[in-house]
Amino acid sequence: MELLLVVLIIGLLFAFIVPKLIAFRIEAQYSLVRQSAVELSSFVQQWVRNSIQAQDDQRSSATIADYVASLANREPVDVFSEPPPFTGQWIGTSSRPNNWNNNNIILDRNDQRAPIYGRWVGQRRNAPPESVIEDMIPGEKVIKNPFSKKNIFSTDNDPLFCKHPVPGAIAFCSMLAPDGSVAYGFCFQGRDSTTLSWNKSSTFHGKQDLLSVQGFSHCTTFAQYR
Repeated sequence: MELLLVVLIIGLLFAFIVPKLIAFRIEAQYSLVRQSAVELSSFVQQWVRNSIQAQDDQRSSATIADYVASLANREPVDVFSEPPPFTGQWIGTSSRPNNWNNNNIILDRNDQRAPIYGRWVGQRRNAPPESVIEDMIPGEKVIKNPFSKKNIFSTDNDPLFCKHPVPGAIAFCSMLAPDGSVAYGFCFQGRDSTTLSWNKSSTFHGKQDLLSVQGFSHCTTFAQYR
């Protein structure tokens, strides 16, 4: 009888306590992803400052907003086209050019980095920046995906490259606000993510999405520019 009671107690522990411990651990990992987004924000600001200081002050028209736009894969819109409602780029993107990582280093690094429209350096117009965000981060401060322990800038954190959702993968996204300004923020995937498209609410964890102001408010806000 006592043995059965012990077995019953152990069974109850596994049935109620263990699932809660697992859920707590997963939520802690999500908190670490949000913290990583905040850390990335500070490195983005540092990168923008360095890049603006390096451009030709006399001829350049590139602003902070232009640099930030390049990180979300948002290109300038001419007078004949409508601005896209949303854009995004994975921090670990394998696409070239991009201003996030060094995943596609080639002989000509200028072709690896995305151009900044209105930026002059020497005789080059729409010149790319001298570095990418990954270059801003010291080796001892490498940011890792808490789910996989992989460097957040590696292609292991590019769902498009992996061809499946990657819990903990972070994207830098933009959304056109109702007042015509553009909001930027970090969104991330979770264990509940089932799609890869920017226009699906099931791509990001929880209530995050790029389809509404409310959905975007659940992402980690970076800035908003007109």
